[in-house]
Amino acid sequence: MMKRQLVVMRHAKTEEQKPGQKDYDRNLIERGRNEAMLMATVLKEKGFLPKIIIASGANRTVQTAEIVAKTLNYETDKIQISQSLYLSDSRRLAQTVEALDADIESCLIIAHNPGISEFAFDLNRASISSSLPTSGLVVYSFLAHTWEDLFMVKNKIELFEYPKK
Repeated sequence: MMKRQLVVMRHAKTEEQKPGQKDYDRNLIERGRNEAMLMATVLKEKGFLPKIIIASGANRTVQTAEIVAKTLNYETDKIQISQSLYLSDSRRLAQTVEALDADIESCLIIAHNPGISEFAFDLNRASISSSLPTSGLVVYSFLAHTWEDLFMVKNKIELFEYPKK
């Protein structure tokens, strides 16, 4: 058994969609960049340093992941971009995490609502209500042989944090 940590994070605040602009191409606004850095600083201060960062391929999730990675001294070129996480549901997010190599003890996954909030809720129904705010994150810890055991073991919420307005 290995102690594992999973950080589930919603991308940071983005620009409104412009006429003719694809949702996929929306970028972070200054507030979003600042809040992503703030949340990454909280992770760093609390010692939650993921061994792997996985993000949806949309601009806003990639930008969020890069800000978090830089703040955590994680090499941005090692961020795993997964096109299948764009607007994915809870089950797809779970499949992504369950497929992680057993040697990896900690992971940060960054994606979109409603799927990322549903995933956070599915992991621990007692803790997370309706919706993660932008840049909101939840850190779960659990003991398991592999990531495939994610939903078969009891987890503990180590941190639930989001930028306060």
